[in-house]
Amino acid sequence: MKCVEENMKRQLELSIPSAIECIIVTLISMVDTFAISCLGSTVIAAVGAMVSIIHFLNLIVKAVQVSNNVTIAREIGSQNNEKIKITTGTAIGLGMIFQGICILLTISLSHFIPIVFKVDSICLTYLYIRLIGTIPATISTILSGHLRTIRKNKRNNECKNNIFNIKYHFRLFSYTI
Repeated sequence: MKCVEENMKRQLELSIPSAIECIIVTLISMVDTFAISCLGSTVIAAVGAMVSIIHFLNLIVKAVQVSNNVTIAREIGSQNNEKIKITTGTAIGLGMIFQGICILLTISLSHFIPIVFKVDSICLTYLYIRLIGTIPATISTILSGHLRTIRKNKRNNECKNNIFNIKYHFRLFSYTI
């Protein structure tokens, strides 16, 4: 029974920060909706439609983070500390490449996005702002997963990363309104 409790504790230590990251992403979308609600239903619909694209990008980052964490765990098991650094560096590069591809695809398809989602073209402004925010969020997500996996992370650091991302997002959002 003690083994099960220890395993559950380890699982929670690893999963709760990821869950908090997901909650923060959802809260940012909610705050965006509240902030622009005074601009009318057309703009609210545009933001709501673009959130699905942003969530897709976040899923890609989470997939890279999980694969990085699994690879790091394997390297820890084989006591290959040098490969751990290379693995995380590769994951950050891979995450940035995936984000870049998604951003380029979004920009190249930007003419069709308002038509497909049946919203005003204001959605593109919101989408571009959020796409810029995915770049530091990608790095932060992969690094926080790395630190959790090697168990050298204090929860304070992860909270600081998340607070930084929120402040960055609000500053960027306030400049555009």
